[in-house]
Amino acid sequence: MSANAFYEFWIKRNDAGHRYTTEEWLKKNAEEILCLFPVRGTLVDVGCGNAQLLSYWADHFDRTFGIDFSPTMLEAAQKRIDGLKITEVKFFESDACHFPKEIESANLIIGYQVAQNLSKQDIRKYLRECKRILHRNGMVGICSIPWRNLKQIREVGGLGHSPLTLWKMTFKYFIRTPRRSYQRFRYGVMANGIGFWYSRHEIKRIAEAEGFDCEFVNSWYYEYRFHAILRLKQQG
Repeated sequence: MSANAFYEFWIKRNDAGHRYTTEEWLKKNAEEILCLFPVRGTLVDVGCGNAQLLSYWADHFDRTFGIDFSPTMLEAAQKRIDGLKITEVKFFESDACHFPKEIESANLIIGYQVAQNLSKQDIRKYLRECKRILHRNGMVGICSIPWRNLKQIREVGGLGHSPLTLWKMTFKYFIRTPRRSYQRFRYGVMANGIGFWYSRHEIKRIAEAEGFDCEFVNSWYYEYRFHAILRLKQQG
């Protein structure tokens, strides 16, 4: 799948597409990520979108940078940050494979729901960019990755909040699933708004090939997603 499909999908949007958009929900999502990483120094939020999570992270760091390739997202992000009177945040129009030269170092780099827009080769490029600016004891979060092992279960509705009855299963299997298959055939991997799905083994293999140790944590608020916590392998 060409990167152009993801570019065209996101370039003019100003909504990051979180499951819910209440401030209570966004705050919980942000706090979940903060529980996984040390809070210090410089944060780089890659694929920051409209800063709905970044706005809750920024006060915990000395400096915060947001990167996104969509100018409409960045416009919404700046408006949100200004409205909340948050300082020490700077935004750059760039992408996960090419960090702006103005960002020279980072203690923590987070890509939240970014992996689904990246091919395996792009994830490797992303990690090389991370390694280039990451402090020796810094960390990388590839967060909220769609888990390939649960893809089919999610698509037939088996991960919903209400019981999966025989009628629901029949409807989803014989009507919704074929319809989505047609949408994917016609519109490609972005037909369901998610993109690429990965197994933990795939992410671990990519991370280790790029010089990172890797561990995983289940997402608290998305039952079909997981987080990868990466640290540079120590030499010697």
